[in-house]
Order: sequence, then structure tokens, then C-alpha cells
Amino acid sequence: MNLITHSCRDSTAFKFREIAHYTTNIYGVFPELTTAQCYEMMQTQQSLQRLALTKKDREDLNRQLSAFIAPLDVTQKGCIWFSFHMGPYHLLPHLLLELNVKLYVLVSQQVYDDYSQELSLTQYNENICLINVQDRAAIWHINYALKSRLQLLVYLDGNMGLGQQLKHSIQLPLGDRWWSLSSVLATLAQYHQIPVVPIWLLIKPDESMQLKLGKMQIITDATVFLQDLFLQFYHDLLHYPAQWKGWLFVHHDIRSTPIKLKETKKPASYPQFIPYPISDQYFLLERTTGLFYPVDALLYQHIMREMKTELNLNFELF
Repeated sequence: MNLITHSCRDSTAFKFREIAHYTTNIYGVFPELTTAQCYEMMQTQQSLQRLALTKKDREDLNRQLSAFIAPLDVTQKGCIWFSFHMGPYHLLPHLLLELNVKLYVLVSQQVYDDYSQELSLTQYNENICLINVQDRAAIWHINYALKSRLQLLVYLDGNMGLGQQLKHSIQLPLGDRWWSLSSVLATLAQYHQIPVVPIWLLIKPDESMQLKLGKMQIITDATVFLQDLFLQFYHDLLHYPAQWKGWLFVHHDIRSTPIKLKETKKPASYPQFIPYPISDQYFLLERTTGLFYPVDALLYQHIMREMKTELNLNFELF
């Protein structure tokens, strides 16, 4: 197959890849959604990522958090805050800093690379420490934080491993797929007897910010805790689907020796396959599996035209 460099601009190519990632990930829970509906949800979620805490928000949320932790002094015992990429999730670290204890945030390699240097130049450098969970030394940093009774924040849907490749996980049904949820941190919390709390932020219909807090507890059974945590998350996901970032099932790496689509004998049609442009090749991303397939320019452009038609019909994007 001859690979042809296409003329897609970097900014446009990034937008296509973003749509492909989100649409593929959200498919596992909401397979009935069209690409246009997924794009609208993605826009909603991205707008939440641009929110900042107002003075009133900060006061209201701090009041809720302070009242919640008053019975237990988590600043002495430490705490693991279990969260998800729901609502304005990026504000959680800033909110937890109000506890005046150093906060360790578990992140993926990509997030660590993108933000660790930027963080070092801010006023939060001494109070927030990022742990790259894909680093081999991550487990030592996590154990240190737990033994030192510090605060840890983890977003379970996106930075605790690579789906089915997780060595220590439990399987939970979500939509028409199975979610591999890492059990490492819950097991460590049980071993060290560290208090744990489910926590995430949502925007209510009246546009006010809501802090969702689960029960603070000492884990006696990691599997039971994660199952209960999952049910709390799933309840909010069904009520606020557009507030979820959609990071769950697919680790989007193009294989060094990708499978050719024609060898699978799958009919290449839209929206089952979504265009995925990179700098020097044409790829299609399969919604149901998250797998990449290299294709020729003709097939790629045909799929691209169909997606552009749908999106232009609703949003006039291109």
C-alpha cells in the first residue's frame, strides 16, 4: 500500500483526532449516539474544563468539604480521594489544597509530560506533586505518600493503567462493554488502613457547582469498595452524560505493525469507522474496538466526506 501525505492542517487534524477519540470512548456506554451528538457532548465537557472557581464557589465548596472532614482529621491520617473525569474535574486539586496538606495527584505519562514543567513554575509547585503512574518508580512514590499520611487524588477513568492490560483489576459492566478498573490503590489503602473518599464535581441544571462526596471509610474489601464506587459514578453518568470526559476503554496507540483493514474482511463504512489523520498516513479508527487501520487515500477521503457532511449539517464546522 502506498501511503500518501495528506494536506490536512495540523489544527484541523487535531480536531478530527479529538472527535475520533471521544466518539470511540463514549461508544462503550452510549452506542446509539451519532457522531454529531458525541461532538456536542464533547463541546459541553470541554467548556467545563475552562471553568474557574469563583469566590462564591470556593466558599460554598470549602464549607461542604470542611463539614465533611470535621469528624476525622484527614490531615493527620492521610486520605485517598477517588474521582472520575466528571464535570470541571480539573478544579479538584485546587479545592483539596484548602486542607493545607501536600497533595499527590496520580496522572498518566501524557498528562505528566504536559503539565509537570508548567506546574513547577506556579505557586502550587510545593503543594501539588504529580505521580506518573506509567513510570516504574510510581509504586514507590505512592507507598511513600501513603506511609507519610499525605493526600492522594486519583482519577480512575483514564490514568490508572491501560484497560485490559491491567495486571490487578476487577471487571465491571458499563453499557455494552466491560470496564477494567485498577484495584491497586484500593488494595494499598486497605493494607495501610488509609481513609478513602469518593469525590467529584458536577454542574447542576441551575449551573451551580456541586461537590459529590461519598462515604469516608477504611476499606475492608477492595473489590466491594470499587463496586460501590462504580455504582455511584454510573448513577451520575446516566444523569449527566455530557459532563463525563469519556476516558475509559481505549488506549489510543497506533501499533508499530498495524492490521490492514482488508485483511479483516470488515465492511469499511461510516460511522463504524472514523477518519484519523496523522502527519504522514491515513488511518481509520473503529468505534466498537478502538483499533486503528491504515487505509488508502480513496477510502479515507470517502469516510471523511461522510463525517464532514453530518457535522456540517449540525454545526457547520468545515
